[in-house]
Amino acid sequence: SARGDLAGAEGLLLESLAIRRKIGQNHPDTARSLTSLAVVAGKGEKVADAENYLREALEIQRSLVGDDHPEFARVLGGLGVILLGRGNAMEAEPMLREALSLRRKHHGPGDPRTVSGEVELAWALSEIVLGPDARAPGPNGATLAAEAESLARGALPALIAADAPDPTRVALGRSILGLSI
Repeated sequence: SARGDLAGAEGLLLESLAIRRKIGQNHPDTARSLTSLAVVAGKGEKVADAENYLREALEIQRSLVGDDHPEFARVLGGLGVILLGRGNAMEAEPMLREALSLRRKHHGPGDPRTVSGEVELAWALSEIVLGPDARAPGPNGATLAAEAESLARGALPALIAADAPDPTRVALGRSILGLSI
């Protein structure tokens, strides 16, 4: 929540979700409530709950709009970031790759949503290659590291030039680039 009352926010969002589920389980508002709950759960370090909320929201979005839609890409990317934050870069990578592909298709290059997707995928790739549980040594690792570097190099200027640059995203982009070169 904006004022930091995560427990209060979670309670209100759970009430909202219960009401929206009565309207319809596979309804856009139900998916939005689940996504909002995931954000609050993630801020409150309830990442397993956030993951579950996003998985359910993703299935609702898939049933409503299919898997070639900007809203599907948003939820898929959010789930990928949660998985990445939980240390599961291998599962996150294909989700983030698909979300980025959809963002590029629907929003184009340079759009903030696309740039965020580039940073998120670069982060996943760098974790696969260089993270504590690195799983991609050898030539495949070099290919993934080069892709992470390319994504970070492409995204960093847009992150810095944004109207309101997010210092956390800029730092992440710089870190990924530093680890990739």
